[in-house]
Formats: sequence, structure tokens, C-alpha cells
Amino acid sequence: MRLKLKSLICSSIQAGIGSKRWYTIRKKVKTWQLARQISLAYRFVEPSEIRDQVSIIIPTYQGAKELPRCIRSLKVQKGVPKLEIMVYDSGSTDGTVELASKMGARVLPPEGKPFNHGRSRTYAASFSRGKYLVFLVQDAYLKTEETLMQLLTPLATGGESVAAVTGRQVPAPDADIFAQWQVTGTYRSLFLDDETVFHRLPDGTEYAACSLLARRRLSFLDNVFCAIRKEVFSECGGFPEITISEDTWFATVLAKKGYQIGYCGTAEVVHSHTRSAAYFLRRYYVGYKTQLELYGEKSHSVFHSLNELLFTYIQFIKANSDFFSNTSKATAPLQELLREPEEQEQCYEGYDFLQTQFEMTLQDIESTNLLEGIEKKDLQSLYTKILFSLAGKHIAELGNANPEAVRGLPNHFITGI
Repeated sequence: MRLKLKSLICSSIQAGIGSKRWYTIRKKVKTWQLARQISLAYRFVEPSEIRDQVSIIIPTYQGAKELPRCIRSLKVQKGVPKLEIMVYDSGSTDGTVELASKMGARVLPPEGKPFNHGRSRTYAASFSRGKYLVFLVQDAYLKTEETLMQLLTPLATGGESVAAVTGRQVPAPDADIFAQWQVTGTYRSLFLDDETVFHRLPDGTEYAACSLLARRRLSFLDNVFCAIRKEVFSECGGFPEITISEDTWFATVLAKKGYQIGYCGTAEVVHSHTRSAAYFLRRYYVGYKTQLELYGEKSHSVFHSLNELLFTYIQFIKANSDFFSNTSKATAPLQELLREPEEQEQCYEGYDFLQTQFEMTLQDIESTNLLEGIEKKDLQSLYTKILFSLAGKHIAELGNANPEAVRGLPNHFITGI
């Protein structure tokens, strides 16, 4: 009787919302359930203080305006008496080094190599004296006086199998709508909120056999604000020397070794970037390309060539010119990537696909209630950033499906992020 009633309810819901929508909901629920299988809820009795030394590692460059707020937020932290603040600078000329030293930070000697997000952080960690390494960035600051204690408690009390804990970013008060959505969207996509959980690979389970969402949760580590046990960091070789996502690559190593990685949703740092649309074109390309490589995913792009993709985007912008503040400015970065200077007046099958993707992204932003009272110029800027982030992702998918299709992209396209 209970099964029949369940079937009747499901059939009624399906009839009301449509088969396609019903299938999407069921798929999301199943994916969420699979991801939850690798999560362990965490309950703990918070110690009065962290007695071991903690080393804070902050890479800097031209950070004279931002770094003081970051260091001040560290100096008022409660429950962490043995705190070592370390700064690794990459050639600042605005007085960052002098300022850091004056505020009591330990300035590390230069490496003698160009800055690399992975290698440079690993180099800085080699000078640390603490049992725990906390990685932070110069333009982030801890939200409360208990933030550092909240981040370190699961690491200090969770046992030797807990290798790292990552905190949560919250957007800065002056962040634009796209930046706010981007920061909070990361946690929504991973079904993470203000809880504290551990992620670990179940015994007898291969990492590659897990769903994509489960692998993303297993490998979720964000070195904008995270803590890692120094012994384990050294054991696993530190962060790799790659362009982006060095923290995720390192977390994948931890997961495959059977370590647990914690997420503490109450340990919050204020951090976000209001960037140009052209920046997000590059950022999403590099980020999504790395994700496809990292998780071993094979994508099937709806686009067949780079020109086809770019023409489709340019046509979309021109067809919806009222939604973009400056059509020529919006198409310029796309035109720059074209293999041929002349534009083909041709419509591709990818146009409808692009429109659907754009509308889905906009609907997700609308669901966060961020669009209330938005001015037209800000809405136009938001549309451009949505479109360019999708373009970066789709170029990465195209390259993953057919590497020859994107061979010869300008070098500056993958640098400066």
C-alpha cells in the first residue's frame, strides 16, 4: 500500500511539472545521495585553545592596501596563542614588504623564480615552524575573532586521518552581483552550507568509480583559506607547480591516500573579486579545462570548431544588443580569438544551446534574490559576464573533445589569472 501511494504521488508530481523536469529533479536527488555517501557529519567539543603552533602563509604582490586588514584580522583571533604570520612576496614595489615586517609578519627570502600558485606556496611552507599550516590570501580577512579557531578545531580534534580543513568564502560588501553569485554558487553546487563535515573515500572504493559530484566533494580544498597538517603536506609533496587549481590537485592526492578533508562552513573569510568580463572568459576556460583534466571527464561539445563557437556568441550578442551596454566592446575579446578576420553571417545549431545555458544561469542568479532593485547598467554588465564565463567553459569543452580545434589560442588567454 505504501509503495502504491508513493508511486501515485510521484506520478502526480511528474504530470504537474512535466517529464523532462521530473527526470532532472530525480537525477539531481540521486546525485546528491551519492555525494552524501562520502560525507561524515562532525560533532566535537571545542577546546579552549589550540596549543600547537600555527603558521599562516600569505603570498603577496602589491598588497599595501589590502594586507593590513588581513593581518589585523589575524592578530585579534582568540584561542590560537602560538601564531606565526609568514609573508612570501613576489617583488612588490608599493611597500608591501616593509608594511608586513612593521606589522610583525615574518617576511620570507625570495625564491628567485617567477611566482607560481602551487610551487611558491610550497616553498613558503618549507620555512614554517608550526604543526598546522594555514593558507590565506592578502585580500581576504577573517570575519570574526573565532574564525581561525573554528577552522583549526576539526583538524586538531579529528584524529590523524584528518589531513586538512577548508573554510568558507563570503563575498565582500562591495562585490558586484556576478561575484556574489560566483562565490556562493560554489557551495550550492556541492550541497555545502554552514555545517562541518568530513569527506573521505569509503573503504574498498576507487576514486575514479565515484560520481563527478562525489569526486568534487572529496577533493574540495580552497587555499584562499584552509588549514593542512604540516606533516601530511610534506608527505604528499605540497602543492604542484601548475597554473591553477593547485589546491584541488593536492586534495585529490589526499583523497586517494585515504585521508579525510574537512569543510567548516562557519569558518568564514571575506573575499571576492569584481573583475571584467574578459577576465572571466580566460578564468572559466583555464578553470574548466583543469577540472576536465583533473577528474578525467570527457566532454562532448555541441560546437565543432572554435570559429563556430565564437561566431555563435557574437551573433547572440548582436541579436540581443539591447541587453549589452556596448556591443562592440563585448564582441572585441571574442573577435580577437577568431582564426579568420571576416565574420560569417551564419547561424549554428549551438545558438539554441547557448540561449538555454544563458537562461539557466540567469535563473540561478535570480533564485538568490540578488537582482532586486538592480540598475540597467549593472544588469547589462551581469549579462556580459554570464556570457563570457559560458564562452570560457565551452571553449574548454571544445578543446577537451577536439584538442586540434583550439590549438593556437593566444598565450595571454591562459595567463594573468
